[in-house]
Amino acid sequence: MFIAHESQLPQAGSFLTTRVGEDEVIVVRNRDGRVGAFLNSCPHRGNRVCSAEVGVARGFVCNYHGWSFGLDGSLRGMHESGSYDREPSFDRSRVGLTPVAQVDSYKGLLFATFDPTAPPLTEFLGDFTFYLDVMLDNDSGGTEFAGGCISSILGCNWKIAAENFAGDALHAGWTHASGAEAMLDGPVATLGDEVNESYHVNVNGHCWEFNLDGVGNAATLGDKRIVSYLREQRGAFEARLGPTRAKMVGSVSSANVFPNFSFLPGQNTHLAAARPAQDRAADVGPGESQCAARGQGRLEEGRDADLLPVRCLRNGRW
Repeated sequence: MFIAHESQLPQAGSFLTTRVGEDEVIVVRNRDGRVGAFLNSCPHRGNRVCSAEVGVARGFVCNYHGWSFGLDGSLRGMHESGSYDREPSFDRSRVGLTPVAQVDSYKGLLFATFDPTAPPLTEFLGDFTFYLDVMLDNDSGGTEFAGGCISSILGCNWKIAAENFAGDALHAGWTHASGAEAMLDGPVATLGDEVNESYHVNVNGHCWEFNLDGVGNAATLGDKRIVSYLREQRGAFEARLGPTRAKMVGSVSSANVFPNFSFLPGQNTHLAAARPAQDRAADVGPGESQCAARGQGRLEEGRDADLLPVRCLRNGRW
């Protein structure tokens, strides 16, 4: 599951708290520059260790019994440590923060899984990286997150939010009509019609729907300078991505990395992860669960081939 962007952790000690499924985790950059993720739960009594959403720290201290942990999750000390040290079987090296089994990144995007037997991230993403590179690698400077995060609680099944990005572009013309009129003084751009084709790809459960208009999503930001920039850079996009994928930059599009990482690649914005909020499930009707959607700000920009064939492969476990 997606947990962060590398640029959100710019220095040693930079951290944020998020969730992997229903479990809260601390994502932190260690002193050696690597990023780790740990259950946000003290191994002593299960108390939450870190209550901050984001920050920079030298370590983490549980406020229940004063157990302290390094950036690598190791136990560094505790209140009245002698009480523990007198017990011969007590081994500090075995009671650090519980690490997430695997953490890996793809061109700035960090993913994690609790499954130690899960396939490597590159295998999980598979050929979907061909499409991810439209957003992540259309410029040699790479990408970084700009802005903060907004969290919302929605009374729905969490999978609905992911499905909305994975394959429901048809809602846009109706649901977002008023916003388009206010921003653009016109309707929402169509995904496809009798003349202009649209596409949908599915790789390992990851989905991307789009057309090749080159500006449809970018135009909805309401700034003509963005559209002008995209047109000026078309040659550079073609040199880096090839002629077909170059047309995807800025186009009407939406995507979801299985199971719950959603974004609007044509805008480089609205990156969100929908997660179940089980503790609030009682607030909604039968057969529903609560969905916690965490928007991660917008992404700023710093294989030459036609579109890969649509393939349906097994879902991974990241």
